[in-house]
Amino acid sequence: MVTSNSTDFTLTAAQVVNFALKKLGVLEAGGAASPEDADDALEELEMLLKGMAKKGPYIFTVQTNGSVALVADTAAYALTALKPLRMLEVRYSDTNLREIEMTQLTRTEYWNLPIKTSRGVPTNYWYDSDGSSYTLYVWPVAASVTTETVKFTYQRKIEDIDNLANNIDIPDEWLDTVGYRLARRLIPTFGVKGERAQDIRAMDAELWQEAMDYDREPLITMVPERRYAW
Repeated sequence: MVTSNSTDFTLTAAQVVNFALKKLGVLEAGGAASPEDADDALEELEMLLKGMAKKGPYIFTVQTNGSVALVADTAAYALTALKPLRMLEVRYSDTNLREIEMTQLTRTEYWNLPIKTSRGVPTNYWYDSDGSSYTLYVWPVAASVTTETVKFTYQRKIEDIDNLANNIDIPDEWLDTVGYRLARRLIPTFGVKGERAQDIRAMDAELWQEAMDYDREPLITMVPERRYAW
């Protein structure tokens, strides 16, 4: 048996748009979307990808390498370069690289702290993200520092599609899910009705559930020993 020995299959945004429009019956096999239809579908695809973040984090959006070097008597750290969507885990790392999990504070809890510059080992944090600024606040603040850092795991944003030639910022295993989800969202735009619309909705639901099942880390479940009375 001869195989390709490659695993680099992917689709551009234009190909995903064409895939969705073919499922809707707007395009025939081998056809390409008109500029107007492509623009409408691309706009919907962008909103679909941004909206996916609300159900995340997905495994492919989780980043474990976030880190900031602590500065003495400093509470706020700008994370503009990373732009984390949300923090998942935050840890204080001392000079011996020992890590202590930090406790998340709400906005109200942080701003209600009487002295935000109290000195000590940083054990609490609040992350503020309003879409234009991305700031990590720690409390207490370090009185002096050498190599202490705050490390964090975060959910990153899914990248924009700047043009139809771009690949989509998702794993290849999600392509069919996103393609059918786009087709479903475009049903009202193109006035698709009847059995075709029902089939698209059904396939979308099936593929979305498969994606959610796939997007899980392995879990170890402890089952109590079962004892029988004979």
